[in-house]
Amino acid sequence: MASIPLADLSPSTDSNMTVNVPAQHSAPAGAEGQEAGNHPAAQDDMEPPTAPPPDRGWPAWLAVISGFIQLWASFGILNSWGSFQAVYVDEPWSKGVKLQDIGWIGSVQPGLLFVLGGIAGYASDRLSATVLMMIGTCIFSAAFLLLAEFGDGLGTYIALQGFLYGLANTLLYYPILSVVSTWFDRRRGLALGIVASGSSLGGIFWPLVVDALNEAFGLKRTLQAVGLIPLVPLFIASFMVKERFPDTKITLRRAFRRLTQRFTNAEKKSQGNTTTTLLATASTTTGTTTPGALNSLKDPSFIALSIALFFIYGGMLIPFNLIPVFAEEHHHADVAHVLLAICYSGSVVGRIGTGALADYFGTFNMLCLMALLTATLTACWVTMTSLPAMIAFAVLYGLFSGGLIPLGSACVAKITPPEQIGQIGLRLGFTMMVCSISAFGGGPLSNFLLEGTGQSGWLAACLFSGMATLVGGGIIFAILVSRIVRGGQGYKF
Repeated sequence: MASIPLADLSPSTDSNMTVNVPAQHSAPAGAEGQEAGNHPAAQDDMEPPTAPPPDRGWPAWLAVISGFIQLWASFGILNSWGSFQAVYVDEPWSKGVKLQDIGWIGSVQPGLLFVLGGIAGYASDRLSATVLMMIGTCIFSAAFLLLAEFGDGLGTYIALQGFLYGLANTLLYYPILSVVSTWFDRRRGLALGIVASGSSLGGIFWPLVVDALNEAFGLKRTLQAVGLIPLVPLFIASFMVKERFPDTKITLRRAFRRLTQRFTNAEKKSQGNTTTTLLATASTTTGTTTPGALNSLKDPSFIALSIALFFIYGGMLIPFNLIPVFAEEHHHADVAHVLLAICYSGSVVGRIGTGALADYFGTFNMLCLMALLTATLTACWVTMTSLPAMIAFAVLYGLFSGGLIPLGSACVAKITPPEQIGQIGLRLGFTMMVCSISAFGGGPLSNFLLEGTGQSGWLAACLFSGMATLVGGGIIFAILVSRIVRGGQGYKF
């Protein structure tokens, strides 16, 4: 049975009367019926479009450019946490505060991005990407501007740079990732790699900006600049996005038009019909495709992939936070921020290159290979204490680990049925929720290992990071072997 708008209900004198309408009910003629037919809720009983993504065209590539800008600002600053942490440890408010406690600021940011993944992913499937991104942009700037004015202790920094900025990242990340995934199939790895390279470019740009501005003007002006510089680019990027399935999204214009129509009809119809309409509208708002999308989360391959990414992301993010600290402790403080920029330079090549290679050799294959290389290099990091060795590590780590984030998203899209690609946001969000525990705990745990065991703490932190990434890569390998054993089509997957 399906719910229908008020215009389709016959007048009733009994407010408790149950109205049963066949799912195939068609909207009546007339302006009111036509308006209801155009509303996304009227299309909930329709199957999502199953035509293959075009892999080309201005809307598709504009979405990629928009995603590049979004991640340059949002993830670029998130990836620069190592530079922020190096600045914060010298601030008056941090005197007497343990390094592992300061690390919670950097862990809450990606942790919140992951924890809210399910909600934000579902919202991305139902609401306009432009609207969500504009809200995220406003919250983004507000977080750093408020921090510049009121940041006077660890709690304030966790609340504003951790939670509020983390919320902004969530609203910027999931909508654009969902939109790009719907526009591409054969070139999805390349497209997502280009989008993700924006965060790497931001990882080069923002550490240098933070270091230079802090030296010249102090922390307050630095935080104000971080809040204002990305404002205009993010607003422009928000308006560049065009949905592939616009009729399935609720926009502000449609919501306002629907609300106006509801109040107009309420003046003409009986109270009983109005009550029935409100119940029908509430029913259609949730969408009938949600149970099917939720059932798809029971796919064993999807569950295994989510667990693998839990370990991979929990391990591979740690060196990005510790590269400046490692350089300072080994008497190369003058190049600490430069090393982080070098690492993200390698990451730009890694994200685009591995994405392009994944389109030819398989996304799961490339994810497994990059996880293995990243884990091996991380385990060797503790021995690379000379400046040339540190530079080599920064370049190679950026190259190998750079593709892990976009490849993970591409793998989620790879195993999403074509008829459910319109609900890709829910799957991506669920995966990130699984990864939230490792994202929250990885930073503080690595800092605890460093503080608790002296020089051997670096060995413990490196082994912890490398082993976590290796376990994730092993699970991906098991997925590949399982698919071949079950008769999968070839080795490209």
